[in-house]
Amino acid sequence: MLKLSVEGKENVVRDLKALLSEGILPSVGGDIWSQGGTCIFGILVYWLDAEFAVNERLLATLPFSSVRHTSLELAKATKHACADFGLGQYEEGLGIDALDTVTDFVHATCSDNANNIVSGWESFDGHECCAHTIALVVHAYLGHPTIRRVFRKLRGMATHYNHSVIGANDCSTSV
Repeated sequence: MLKLSVEGKENVVRDLKALLSEGILPSVGGDIWSQGGTCIFGILVYWLDAEFAVNERLLATLPFSSVRHTSLELAKATKHACADFGLGQYEEGLGIDALDTVTDFVHATCSDNANNIVSGWESFDGHECCAHTIALVVHAYLGHPTIRRVFRKLRGMATHYNHSVIGANDCSTSV
């Protein structure tokens, strides 16, 4: 695990304790990034302050290249990271001996739409990120053959007017 500096961790713990003392529960966000055979699971907390500004703090960046990306592994990693920063307690175990109070210290979660993280975080209150959903819709829309043809024609028109002095003058005088 990539550890935060001691001072950095102390600052995050201090900030979270202050929030909890005011009765404010932070939300948790996370995602897995992969490139070139390396995978990292990033987990952060965020909240709104009195001026409605978004504050966020990094809890963990976990190497996930050799870890199966199952809902169980994502849930365990998230709960360990939260507990490590004072957001509840978490000890793995089966049955009655297991200790898990992390969800009592988290307002909500926000993730992409991947089934593994949605399932892994189902014990938390939370939602999939609307920006990810909108991006999927826009991507599907822009990939439609009719829309692609329209964009090709628009690019052609823009190129023509960009390279034609007379065309550019015609464009600017007609507006």
